[in-house]
Amino acid sequence: MSTERAPDAPALLVRFLRLIDAIEAAPIGPGRALLALAAVISLRNVLELIVATNPAFNALAAFVHYPLAYLGPFASLTLVLAAWSGRPPARVARLMLAAWMLTLVPPLADALLGIHHETPTIGYLKAAPADLPRVVVRFFDPTATFDGTTAGIRIETLAAVLLAAVYVLLRRRGALRALGAAASVYVVSLFWFTLPTLVLFAVRLPLPGAGENDLLRGEGAVARPVPDVSADATAVCWLVLVLLGVAALWSAVERRHARGDRWFEPAGPPRFAGLAAFGALAVFSGSATARLLRFPADAVIARAPFDLLAPLAGVAVLAALLAALAALGRNEPHRAGALALLGLAGLTALGTPVAMGLAVAGTALAPAATLPLRGPGRLAARVLGGGLAAFGAFLAGAALVAGGETFARLPIGLPAAWLVAGLLAGTAGLAERPGWLAPVLWGAAGLAPPILLGAPVLLLVAVPAGLLVGLLAAAGRLPSCARFGGHRWGGLVSGAAVALLVTAALSRDAIREPLVERFRCVARIEAIRGEEFSRKGRYDSARTRFRQALECDPDYAMAWRSIGLTFLAEDNPPRAVKALEKAAALAPDAALIAANLASAYLEAGRYEDAVRAAERALALDPRELSALWNRAQAFELLGDRQAAIEAWRDYLALAPGRAEPAEVASARRHLRALRRGEVRSAPR
Repeated sequence: MSTERAPDAPALLVRFLRLIDAIEAAPIGPGRALLALAAVISLRNVLELIVATNPAFNALAAFVHYPLAYLGPFASLTLVLAAWSGRPPARVARLMLAAWMLTLVPPLADALLGIHHETPTIGYLKAAPADLPRVVVRFFDPTATFDGTTAGIRIETLAAVLLAAVYVLLRRRGALRALGAAASVYVVSLFWFTLPTLVLFAVRLPLPGAGENDLLRGEGAVARPVPDVSADATAVCWLVLVLLGVAALWSAVERRHARGDRWFEPAGPPRFAGLAAFGALAVFSGSATARLLRFPADAVIARAPFDLLAPLAGVAVLAALLAALAALGRNEPHRAGALALLGLAGLTALGTPVAMGLAVAGTALAPAATLPLRGPGRLAARVLGGGLAAFGAFLAGAALVAGGETFARLPIGLPAAWLVAGLLAGTAGLAERPGWLAPVLWGAAGLAPPILLGAPVLLLVAVPAGLLVGLLAAAGRLPSCARFGGHRWGGLVSGAAVALLVTAALSRDAIREPLVERFRCVARIEAIRGEEFSRKGRYDSARTRFRQALECDPDYAMAWRSIGLTFLAEDNPPRAVKALEKAAALAPDAALIAANLASAYLEAGRYEDAVRAAERALALDPRELSALWNRAQAFELLGDRQAAIEAWRDYLALAPGRAEPAEVASARRHLRALRRGEVRSAPR
């Protein structure tokens, strides 16, 4: 692009502008740009480790979360400068690669100032939503402090704001535009710095009581490899969603410029748009199915905000994979690669079981999207692809809730309903002539589940749904309108019909109860594995198994009891009390659990509560030895000597032959000491 300037422009300025033009015209495509960006991010991470007193990067943080967290601001700020300067985003991005060295300023500044952090940081501000106005007004105030940011990050942001104003001023010579660019860069930078706060604000709309800890490390319905979910996994869920929006905006902005100045050609809707909508509904249907099977209305497990983000992230990942396939079919390898990277990042965050389902859903349509198939080959690819895509998407949605053993927990009938519906939907995508055939096939897709689920009464729902699809497709009485309805609205309406049918089937006790029992069986198996870890003293691993059991059956009181006992073994009475109280609430008739709760109350110093819990256990089973022992100890610690003597007598009346001889002998010695009035600590 020309660097024409006024005749009196300084020679140095002209040379500088020519340098900028040369950088913007450099033969750097999106692939090379990503490599250069990766190099800068890697160097930034190394510098962060140097200034961190406790360097701890896990693989998900170093190779997924942090690169995405840097890619987002890079693309967003590029779009801001492109909008204010009128330049193509691809040209501005090449210049931004050089300017992105500014991201090395924070760790370098911290190193020079002798500032160290407990852990590496990427600059997320820890602020409540109500504090955002203060952050905007005082971010550059050196006297103000903000948790999560550093002096180096503020210097970096200030330099970015000033450089944006200078760049736009040089390009357009407009002070107002330069000020607008500076303000926009500042706002966009703060958006990324405060992204967790903004996400938390959005999550609090449906969940008013959610906190930051719940958002980052909450234990909810979605199964995870360990009980405390990695904050990086949660962050990737919202980063993938936001980055897909940024990518869509980039594509829209590039359409205003010549093809030679585009990095990505505008992507039209894929030929299988109806199947894409079908797959997205399958993800949500799988999530809803697993929730209906596992969680009653009064479930004691709290559902963390992560559980709301995960289905959305699952659909976003599926959309990214499908869009990558469509781009590959149009011979756009760079676009396909970028979208595939986003999809793979999401798969990494959502876990192996979800990744398996989404990988099937995303790749099942690959032959139809990328190969020049004709005739029977095209028919087979579209039909089988549609069926497998719906099948995998449903299982992925179920895995978001049911966890690593989804394939063992769900009977084949539920995903098979989506498989058959997907086969019919794939056929509908081919039926362009006559125009009425596609909607008929979409309607038939909605009729498959009641047959497979053995619930003919659901035909009363399926038939009207199929008719609705037909009416939508035939509304315009034109072949083009009919095809539009069959390809797009058909997928949406028919997919919704399938989801409705599966949900309605699960509302019938004859179908739901056997499935719930299967989940409970898995819960018992997990609990048995947890007991094995407990016997070996591996309490963290044991609690992981017990919590996985609770994810299968939240009403499994013995799993809560086992969690409480592991905390007692680790001398953590408050958490033991909390877990055992949940167990006692779920199983009020279990004498053993009440006795264990009395032990936890004793360790926590709540002696009156210990007496009440022990007496409740004895009311259920007068021969419960641990309750007799705990009651005697509690009376003694309360200072009631006579009640303690009577309680020890009750224990010794039943203990011989049932308790360990050493325990019985210790209790007898202690009772004799109590009778003589000697001061002696109660046996433990």
